[in-house]
Amino acid sequence: MVDCIKIQIYVRTLIDFFFNHPSLEWLGEEEKLHHIYNDEILTKVRKQFRGIVFCFYNDKLDIIFKPHYYFNNNVHNANDFSPANCISVIVEFQNAFEIDLSLLPVVNLEFGVNIPQPYDIRDLITFLYSHGRNEFRADPDAPFSKKSHSYNKHGKPNTFKIFKGYAKGIQFPNYCHKDTFRWEQKSKRSKRMKGIRVETMADLLKSESYVQMAKSLRSEFDKVIILDDTVSRQKLSASEKCELEKYMNPNTWYRHQQKSRNVFGNHVRKFNALQQKLGKNMKQTIAKLIDEKLDELCPKEKCA
Repeated sequence: MVDCIKIQIYVRTLIDFFFNHPSLEWLGEEEKLHHIYNDEILTKVRKQFRGIVFCFYNDKLDIIFKPHYYFNNNVHNANDFSPANCISVIVEFQNAFEIDLSLLPVVNLEFGVNIPQPYDIRDLITFLYSHGRNEFRADPDAPFSKKSHSYNKHGKPNTFKIFKGYAKGIQFPNYCHKDTFRWEQKSKRSKRMKGIRVETMADLLKSESYVQMAKSLRSEFDKVIILDDTVSRQKLSASEKCELEKYMNPNTWYRHQQKSRNVFGNHVRKFNALQQKLGKNMKQTIAKLIDEKLDELCPKEKCA
């Protein structure tokens, strides 16, 4: 489930502890001018331990830890990765450095789930329209990948909370089914992780943290709008077909997004009701598969 953790340390003794640790291998050093104070040079020294990257700055240390990749010898993150797998990886990190994990603050957390699904993955990603009122936009990091986040009143993107759907099967065709879909959430501050109490690495040894991640992945996918125009309309009346046709037009949703939250929510409920009448549909199918996979990875009776 956990894909990436960013740890940020400002305590000098801890920074020095890691900097001088014999297990770390040198990667390189960079220097650049401060973006505000042009007379100040910022230095970044990069070291690594089995794919875990340590970035040493003038006054802080960032540790970029990708447990799922680590679990697969840093080759891929296309298979299932359970809470038990993640905890074992974190314990291995703890033992390697003999460190108290409560001293390592987590500032970024990325988690998600991979599901093989029955649709052409390119269609699924194309039909992803929005997460709530926030439109999915193409993500240049990977083919057939979209991400969604809010914007402030000045049009500046809010990247503190990002939702992403992409074609894991296209990214890693040799390690998973070709139509594998990944649903992912990224939070950049612990205060943005509603209900997910991950403040330090020690919290990632607690099963409850993973239960809350699974709960968030489910509830946030419920807010996703998928404009799948391939589903049969035979069960709808003529007026319902006309109404659904309007909802399948992205321009319709753009106009609703400009209105109040209540108005937008009413249209989402109408759209969902029409989809329920259609019977089996893409949103319903993917939601069910996410539910089943999360239940398999993190059974509530074992993780609670």
